[in-house]
Amino acid sequence: MSRPPRKKLRKSTRRRKNDALAPVSSQTSETPQLCERCLSIDFEAISRKWLHFDGMGTIVADLDPIEIMAVATCALCQIFAAVALRDKQNAHRRCKCKLWARYPGFLTGSWPHFRDGQTVLLSVQESQEMDESVNERDLICEYLSLQNTTRRSEFQARLLSRESFDLSFMTNCLKHCQDHHGRKCNHQDHRVLKGLRVIDCESRTIVKASSDYEYVALSYVWGNSGSAEPVNWADTADAIPLPGCPKTITDAMAVTLKLNMKYLWVDRYCINQSDETDRHSQISRMDLVCARAFACIIAAAGEGPDHGLPGMQGTPRTQQSVLNIGQHHLVSILNRPHKLLAASKWAARGWTHQEGILARRRLIFTDEQVIFECNGMDCVESWSFPLDKRSSNKSEFLPRIQPGAFMHKLTSLYPWDIMYYVQEYSQRDLTYPEDRINAMEGIFHAFQNCQRPLHHFMGIPILPVVVVPCVNPRHGILVNEQGFLTGLTWYAYGDTPGRRIPQFPSWSWAGWTSKISAKLAFGKDPTRPTPDNNVWIEMRDCSLVDFPDQAMDLPQFVKMLTAGGHGRFIHIEAKTYEGSLAPVKDQDMRDSARDLIIDEWGSYVPKNEVGDSSSGSFKIWLFMSMNNKKLMDDQLTLIFLSGIHKGHYVRSELTALVVENRGPFFERIRCATVGVPGVAKGAGYQEGLKALSVLESWYQQLPKRRIRLGRALLNNPEHKVHAKECVSNFL
Repeated sequence: MSRPPRKKLRKSTRRRKNDALAPVSSQTSETPQLCERCLSIDFEAISRKWLHFDGMGTIVADLDPIEIMAVATCALCQIFAAVALRDKQNAHRRCKCKLWARYPGFLTGSWPHFRDGQTVLLSVQESQEMDESVNERDLICEYLSLQNTTRRSEFQARLLSRESFDLSFMTNCLKHCQDHHGRKCNHQDHRVLKGLRVIDCESRTIVKASSDYEYVALSYVWGNSGSAEPVNWADTADAIPLPGCPKTITDAMAVTLKLNMKYLWVDRYCINQSDETDRHSQISRMDLVCARAFACIIAAAGEGPDHGLPGMQGTPRTQQSVLNIGQHHLVSILNRPHKLLAASKWAARGWTHQEGILARRRLIFTDEQVIFECNGMDCVESWSFPLDKRSSNKSEFLPRIQPGAFMHKLTSLYPWDIMYYVQEYSQRDLTYPEDRINAMEGIFHAFQNCQRPLHHFMGIPILPVVVVPCVNPRHGILVNEQGFLTGLTWYAYGDTPGRRIPQFPSWSWAGWTSKISAKLAFGKDPTRPTPDNNVWIEMRDCSLVDFPDQAMDLPQFVKMLTAGGHGRFIHIEAKTYEGSLAPVKDQDMRDSARDLIIDEWGSYVPKNEVGDSSSGSFKIWLFMSMNNKKLMDDQLTLIFLSGIHKGHYVRSELTALVVENRGPFFERIRCATVGVPGVAKGAGYQEGLKALSVLESWYQQLPKRRIRLGRALLNNPEHKVHAKECVSNFL
């Protein structure tokens, strides 16, 4: 029997006791002991000082090094040391600190509302040389709110309890989101979600959810818990008794009931982990499970499920820095949301990534405070201000100032954006490498159901034809294989490509442990893929299949490949180069236009490859981050996926996959850019055209061949036989 619809949350009108700026200990209620330097700081003058409204800070005092302030008897020095931001570039030196003052508008995007000068944020930063502009250091400062007790402001820090979180803060944020954010935060997907189970927090049983059930979801780190008991899935009753649960789960159940809700979804207890069919079915619909949830509780504290939710049922929170000095209060607004989340174990786990991204509303429990973040706004428990004055437009925030804990949310699904989520996800850990794609399947499904559907194969995005409008000369129509070739131009950061994950092919980012770039080498230029190139998928019976020409046929094609376990290998027919590489000498680097070299990438030239022109010779350069001497000595193969591309600086370049011969197949190593940056800086247009002519002539004489690219678990006898059979067939 379904429960009656839940009543809408009511906004609390009572004054919260946490809002009152009262001393939190006997130490702060007395006149604190201050050193001579701190006594000279005129906080009244700082609070009345005219500050820049564009977010630029003002240095208001010079302070001692952190090491000195940390051991001082001065109460203010101790607080300054506790919140100070170290300069990593000078970590080996004792640097003096500076006290900065700023208006808090850059944290909320509410610039017009801070003209009263009643609230000022102070930060302590360690550096040898600092300018007065907003920079990336401001993203991670722990600010102190300077407040005058005689001038009440509606924008101020809130004193927090260590033992319990402020429920009214949470309910007010939820109510405001429900009433004002419309489609951005309110569920619009009416697809049927069959087989969903939830926990009835009142009866402590696992039940099948009806379509009208509203539930809260929990995202947490599984970890190794001694208190987690298995569910008796052999019980065929409508309500299965909930076994013993870790404290994080019981705390989440208590929060759910406090929100006047009854049902909680927890993957460990609501998915039959021993039934592979049920597990795969639920994983494939994670986008719908998370999007249907009224809110998602994120347990971003502790190393595992036994830690509990800070501020709930005996789990304490970190002490907030507070000091009263006469008529002024210094109250820490604690660390920025993205810094708190990034430092958590939760942010390091692969499965939790999509749970946080796909949620509409997030209730983030950290060791310091609760953070509310929906798709329209973000709020922290330690900072009090009217919600109707909170900006929901990221463009109103200063550049590089990141609102909230999540950089990217599923509010606008443009196909190219998928790589932003791949980048974030690629930095996370998984217990089982074979889950590398499964743990992101929910995000891929969300992109499949957007206005411009994006599909993927083995994690490689197949950019829709409406985004990559390339014409296939064989048929004269738009084709999907160009979108797949575009997706193959992902690349990793760093000097090494990372460790191989053998469960996935080398041509997929899922086959490497590298941090993946949020951009593709082709960028967003739809003219880059060469329509003369062809790509096929190798089936398990060694036959080759083309990508379908029509976009409407792509979903069924990808489903067929995935279900049948096909696609360990792909075949690419394109122009290729075979040879070894030599690093570019420092003198060549100085003689060339430095702005033509891609940042953080090494430079190499194919040995003995020099083109002639009327003005001299130009070397063919390969821009690639590859700090590996062995690979430079080996024979490598370049597969060119693009033809000549003219850039903005009379520059031409080619995009290629760098692969290595493994016998029966090739393995992808890197994605590289090949060009001719041999034109001196300041050279004219004609000089650039000569360099372009050299590269074009060199490219045109390259042979075209078919490369078998992929993976083979060669320690598996079945795969060895399969590889030999397929190679003999293709030869």
